[in-house]
Amino acid sequence: IAFAPLITEDPVSVLAIYNDTVEFNCTAIGHPTPVIEWYRLSVNNNITTLEDVNKYSIELPFFSMEETITDTTIKSSTLIIDPVEYNDFGYYICVAKLSSDAFVYVSDCCNSESGSSSGEVVELYYSISNISTLSVSPEGSVMIDPRVIDASFGDNVTFICSSLGGPYNQYQWTHLETDNIVSNEPELTVSSVSFNDG
Repeated sequence: IAFAPLITEDPVSVLAIYNDTVEFNCTAIGHPTPVIEWYRLSVNNNITTLEDVNKYSIELPFFSMEETITDTTIKSSTLIIDPVEYNDFGYYICVAKLSSDAFVYVSDCCNSESGSSSGEVVELYYSISNISTLSVSPEGSVMIDPRVIDASFGDNVTFICSSLGGPYNQYQWTHLETDNIVSNEPELTVSSVSFNDG
C-alpha cells in the first residue's frame, strides 16, 4: 500500500538582486518515500526540468520517519540558485511523486478525517506545490539608447529604455528640472523639441 504524496511546505517567493544566492525549500510526506522534482516556468510558460540544468544545485537536507502517520516518510529538498542571474526570473514549483513508476494502490490516508483508508489504482501519483516567483531586480542593467541626442528646435526625438531581470519591469521617465513624470512606457518620444525640453 502506498500513501499519496502531499506537499507540506511550499517554496516561498523571493526578490533578489544580480549575483545573490537564493534558496527555495519544499517538503512532502508520503509512502514510499516521495521523489521531489523542481521545475521552472518562464513568463512564456516554457517548462524547464531543473535537474537537467547545471547551474542549479538541489540538496536533500533531511529524510525522516513521520511518527503521527503510520508508514509514511517526510522528504525535504532545497533548490539553490547561486549566483542569481538576470534571466533566472520566473516561476518555480516542486513536484512530489511516488518513487516507483509502476501502478500502485494508493491510500488517501493523509486527507481522511475519519482515519479510514480508501484507495484506487493510479500511475505516478503526485502533488504539486504552490507557484513561487523569483523576481530579479533590474538594478545595474538599465540602458538608455541613445544616451545623447543633438536635436534642433522642432525636431521629434525618441529614447528607448531597456532592462534585464523581472518579471514585468516597470518604467518611469522623469524630467530632472521639473521633477515631473513624463511617461511610464519603455519608449519616450519628445515631439517638437523646444528649449524647455533640454
